[in-house]
Amino acid sequence: MDRLLDLSLNRLVKRSEINEWNARRDALHIEAAAIESKLGKVKTALYLESRV
Repeated sequence: MDRLLDLSLNRLVKRSEINEWNARRDALHIEAAAIESKLGKVKTALYLESRV
């Protein structure tokens, strides 16, 4: 019984760690998209400014 409990707790901990890593990955993807969006706006502004 203790062995089963240990295995179950181990799975819960691993699942929790995986969920935490997935959340971090998702946050980084969102941050990267925001940076890419800002970069696109800067590139557009520079392009428009160079045409004046």
